[in-house]
Amino acid sequence: MYKEIFKNTFEAVFEKKEILFKALFFPSVLIIGLNTLFMEDFSNVYVLVPVLILIMLINITIAISTHRILLLEQNQINTWALFHFTKTEFEYLKATLTLSVIAIVSMFIALILFGIPFWLISLFVSKSLSPLLIFLFAFSMFMYVAIIISRISLIFPSIALNKKLSLSESWEKTKNYKFLCFLVIMFVPIVFTLGLEYLFDAAFEMSQNVEHIINASLGVFLNVFMISSLSHSYKYILSNEENTNKSENEVAIKTIKINNYDPIELKNNSTLSFEALKEDLKSQYFILGLSRIAVDKEDSFMLKNEEEEQSYVSLEKKNNSFILQSFNVEEPSLKILQEKDRL
Repeated sequence: MYKEIFKNTFEAVFEKKEILFKALFFPSVLIIGLNTLFMEDFSNVYVLVPVLILIMLINITIAISTHRILLLEQNQINTWALFHFTKTEFEYLKATLTLSVIAIVSMFIALILFGIPFWLISLFVSKSLSPLLIFLFAFSMFMYVAIIISRISLIFPSIALNKKLSLSESWEKTKNYKFLCFLVIMFVPIVFTLGLEYLFDAAFEMSQNVEHIINASLGVFLNVFMISSLSHSYKYILSNEENTNKSENEVAIKTIKINNYDPIELKNNSTLSFEALKEDLKSQYFILGLSRIAVDKEDSFMLKNEEEEQSYVSLEKKNNSFILQSFNVEEPSLKILQEKDRL
């Protein structure tokens, strides 16, 4: 499943590169321009804060457009669109702020959970092991927070598709995909992003303005792949969930048809068997005089009356259906068939 998601993450972006380029061109130019013009002025809070907020809002529109382009069969995005903010973007913003609060709270919890044990361990080990303990402590905190964030991140593609999941629903749907979510949504995209940025910085010597432009462009490019990774994780998990529910709620794997009545549908967990039905028919019809077993095969069975040849009851198995027919005798009552077996 990991290979499938990673493969789809990259393939989908390249397959839809033209529509992605058209949809994200103007928002990306805005982000690159804002980074280039204003991000040097870190000391001026009155400039920095509004610019950071605006960049965050533009990134939200980029994320929503990317999710929709990658997950919807037909294009429902206005290409060559300028920055816009609708109800969907507002919901995405609320989810982003909520996730930020959860991340901060999780960090404090992780600090307590891991900080105290690591501090106690540090009291009994040599100072030479301190760097290792610090690394393990930081990594443990990262793992804890990353797993929590990754498990509730399905809310983002769901909002983009207007199929909003709650935090608890996202948590529930990812309960069997904890490591998948951590690896695909958090760990690999972060490592990939950091690695590529490091290679660019190491490979090229650039002026500060050019560096801002390159970093902003690279940020948009990498953001698309991170969103694609989240989109395909969402698609994979919900697709599996739907298939599981469909399997569990299958209309009927077995049916019992008695004479000309409508078939009785059985639950897919019913253990009713051909042999059990044969024994049930024997207990009902032996006392009625149908004690001669005329046919007894793997998929067919018949009881007849010794004195009245025209009286019989038969049982036949065809695929997942049991077919019972009676003639000149009372209809099968099937005492073995309980309410728990019926769909």
